Amino acid sequence: MNDHELDNLVSDQDSTSLVQRRPDPPVSDREHGVLFVLSGPRAGTIYPLDEPVVNLGRGPTCQVPLQDEGVSRLHARIRRTATGFVLEDAGSRNGTFCQGIRLAGPKQLEEGDRINMGATTAFRFSLQDGTEFHAIRHTLELMNHDALTDLLNRRELMERFEAELAYARRHDTPLAMLLIDIDHFKTVNDAFGHLIGDVVLREAASALTRTLRAEDVFGRYGGDEFALAVRGVEQEGVAALAERMRACIEETISGSSKRGMKITISVGVVMLAAQHADVETLIDEADKALYEAKELGRNRVVMR
Repeated sequence: MNDHELDNLVSDQDSTSLVQRRPDPPVSDREHGVLFVLSGPRAGTIYPLDEPVVNLGRGPTCQVPLQDEGVSRLHARIRRTATGFVLEDAGSRNGTFCQGIRLAGPKQLEEGDRINMGATTAFRFSLQDGTEFHAIRHTLELMNHDALTDLLNRRELMERFEAELAYARRHDTPLAMLLIDIDHFKTVNDAFGHLIGDVVLREAASALTRTLRAEDVFGRYGGDEFALAVRGVEQEGVAALAERMRACIEETISGSSKRGMKITISVGVVMLAAQHADVETLIDEADKALYEAKELGRNRVVMR
């Protein structure tokens, strides 16, 4: 076939018959809401609206946390209704804006609506079909969680710790920072291999999680080290929690192990005080306490 014949063949066919395309889902199938963060401290993040009520604000219990100047602790909420998604201001100081208009009451959200609050935060609301929605939720899980332990990863931990610190400062409530390290973990890897080391990390993460409250912020800080923020608990209670975590690992993992391993942890604890200017300072103090616990022989808790 020469070039002229090929041109005629292409011109005689509808281009859609040459490339099979799956049609977009009908608009009626797009019933799952998501928020795309267009600007602000968490730009690029996508939040699935998969609960009946999703709260937005600086408070640590908000499903959409916003560490932005001008955002209230509970700034706004989005409700799932029989007819779609409704945005409401929650009595914020600086207001919630949709399509550039400050909300005076509930606003039914429509595809592509832009929501603004605080100094820099902007969202775009979108409706997705089931496949798109589950893919977005899975992507968010991968972004925020450690692949091995399924705990919060370091990036997400730091974001959450910032929110916890801001809340504690604003409401003058106790906040504790804990760093937890598996003792002699390199020896475990050397003696039993990295696959067994991974099993130990997963078992430790699971065991420690069972000792915590739902509101505690816990994750993998890096390597064999975990980090935890505990709010609203005084020093005595935090010390008891840290000791419970230490005993849990010694009894649960070592006691049930058939590999002849003795697994223990060291824990460094610091309570928020006036000299702690930021999260990094808190973590540094907890790290010093952790180092002291190791110097004293490991398998112990040190509180500064």
